[in-house]
Amino acid sequence: MKHLPNAVKIAEALKPLGTGQLPQEIMSLSEDGNLIGIVVEVEGVDFILTMQEVPHQRKRPTVQ
Repeated sequence: MKHLPNAVKIAEALKPLGTGQLPQEIMSLSEDGNLIGIVVEVEGVDFILTMQEVPHQRKRPTVQ
């Protein structure tokens, strides 16, 4: 899973929203590992967030 480090960052950022009873889970949802699921708890309810790289990246503003 090439996006695992970014998935860990997102899961860690969402940690304060949970009760701490269950840890976040990160799972591969595709054979090639390009679709990742992040299971997080928010106020006692489990949610799954999906993460996949956008094939056509948005244009970024130029820095002057």
